[in-house]
Amino acid sequence: MIPSEYLNAAYLKAIAQQVSRDVKEKYVDGDTPAQMTIISEDVFHADREVTQTALFEFLGILQQVIDKTEKRMTRYQFTKKGALNTTVKLPATKGSKNG
Repeated sequence: MIPSEYLNAAYLKAIAQQVSRDVKEKYVDGDTPAQMTIISEDVFHADREVTQTALFEFLGILQQVIDKTEKRMTRYQFTKKGALNTTVKLPATKGSKNG
């Protein structure tokens, strides 16, 4: 059985990675201009557009969350019973591209 702390960390990591991908794809200028702009209605009109600098800071925070959750996940090592009751080590989560 997979521990709930591991599942929670994996879920948090997946959410942070998806939000990061969405922000990069839609709101951050890269090779092409951003598709959309984030507007805040709770500030002065001149300051209502969220800047690229603020988005990069947000992406940095998301990366920290991803790194911390990966660190939490590496505390667990799972094994799986193979044929003839041999134990096979599953690959580590650190550096996983699909995760």
